[in-house]
Amino acid sequence: DRELPPAFVRRCLVHQMDLPDEEEALQEVLLPRVQAHLKEKVLTDEVVGEAICLLAESRKLMQQRALPKPGQAELLDLLRAVGRQADLGRDAMTLVEKLHPFAFQKYRS
Repeated sequence: DRELPPAFVRRCLVHQMDLPDEEEALQEVLLPRVQAHLKEKVLTDEVVGEAICLLAESRKLMQQRALPKPGQAELLDLLRAVGRQADLGRDAMTLVEKLHPFAFQKYRS
């Protein structure tokens, strides 16, 4: 990530998508968004809920380390990757647990 040049930003509409830090509130906000983005119903709500729970944990960890927190884009990337593999017969819940560190943690500790 890097700062965009001020001349570019002046010509853009910037929309901040702040997410709540509490897991329950995060579930309420993100579950409908995920369902809207992932139109194919490959993943169960249980799998999506687990991914959101792991996202909440990663956001707390990154906040403690003063690093940028993962958000909706990282969650959707993870779920798209898991959905593609689940189409091939792999267990979605296991994939979420194995792949979430790669999707959510952009910085090495």
